Amino acid sequence: MSARPVTLLIGALGGEGGSVLTGWIVAAAAQCDLPVQSTSIPGVAQRTGATTYYIEVFPQTSRELGGRRPVLALSPGAGDVDMVVASELLEAGRTVAGGFVTPDRTLVIASTHRFHAMAEKTAMGDGRFDAAKLTGAIKKNATAHVLFDMSAVAASSRAMINSVMLGAIAASGRLPIPAEAFEAAIRAGRSADANLRGFKAGFEAARSAGFPGTAGIPPAAPAEGGRDACGPRLRCQITSPRRDGLLPRRAATACAPPEALEVRRSGRASACGRGG
Repeated sequence: MSARPVTLLIGALGGEGGSVLTGWIVAAAAQCDLPVQSTSIPGVAQRTGATTYYIEVFPQTSRELGGRRPVLALSPGAGDVDMVVASELLEAGRTVAGGFVTPDRTLVIASTHRFHAMAEKTAMGDGRFDAAKLTGAIKKNATAHVLFDMSAVAASSRAMINSVMLGAIAASGRLPIPAEAFEAAIRAGRSADANLRGFKAGFEAARSAGFPGTAGIPPAAPAEGGRDACGPRLRCQITSPRRDGLLPRRAATACAPPEALEVRRSGRASACGRGG
């Protein structure tokens, strides 16, 4: 079997509803009868509360698998991530520094606003990381990128930023899940009206960004049997070396990571993933 899971890495800060966002994606995948697995890794590398969430969605329904169960990975592998979504610019930069963003496969959706890390706040003088260099590193290392101010979109729609992120994910078409399934997952939870506003605002904002660089990326082949549990949709382009079958493949982790992302400050260089 040649199908492979679609891999998604989310970077968010404490209080932004990252776990709720992950729950929406898992619920939408389950609604479409797609095998899915999620894990979260709390960390304070940038600032207290920073957390990453990792999701794998298998693009064939359980019915199509005929009782077989795919083995999905618990953590992302460098060079093996199809989509990175970050609620803040430096969080996106951390994924680049970690080797999770690669030019042959990774779509990056990130907010351009900043929430400063402790290393920036406690520096003697102006310790802020260079936003232009962070943006340049994302554009250099991603196969495609969508950057917009998610915080401003959330404020204007009177919603939390996690619903805006979900809307952008849906707009990308990279997950084998239609927008209607995400909306149904939102309606099943609390504050549905506000979250639906944020979802629609994020969807439109991401579409307005135009998804630069995606025009030449064809969708992956459809699942066996040619049937989609949730209707027609785009599938993720996967080009990194991975073995066929249902077992997790991590051959791509042996590949050299992209050039380390450096932000020069006060004459000293530091990897942006080491702040705080």
